[in-house]
Amino acid sequence: MLVSLLALSTLAFGVDLSFPRNSSKINTTFGAPVSLGAGGGGVMFVDGNWVGDRFLTGLTSVSHADLFFEMDDWTNPACLVGVLDFDVVLNGTVIGSFSYEGGHTLGRIPFNLTLDFAPVAGLGPAGDGYKIAYVAQETVCGGGGSYNYFPTGVATLL
Repeated sequence: MLVSLLALSTLAFGVDLSFPRNSSKINTTFGAPVSLGAGGGGVMFVDGNWVGDRFLTGLTSVSHADLFFEMDDWTNPACLVGVLDFDVVLNGTVIGSFSYEGGHTLGRIPFNLTLDFAPVAGLGPAGDGYKIAYVAQETVCGGGGSYNYFPTGVATLL
């Protein structure tokens, strides 16, 4: 009975995932994806750079996500950076986006997103695997600095 109640609780309230976390991968222009580690500092600045991770959740379909995370902005006014846009991607499907005005060396920027979207099916043998990624849609101008993520995020999938 405990297993049934736990499964019901997971389905009713969602699954909390630590994302991004130290072991989450980042893909920058400097080579193959590496672990985020302590994060912070600027290492990303090109369209297509991402932070991502894979999770087994027990959920075979997801249509809602609550996302809390922090970025570290080291863009500067050396050139017109403008608005930096990012897609939230779940199993290859864009489920939302976020942005901020670059060029101000803002340091820590908190994001708190609530997203509702068409159901996305899980992957893998049990059909409960999900890959979450935040993918840059802009390139910071030459000399305009860069950004990164902190490994203190929480993603709740339901």
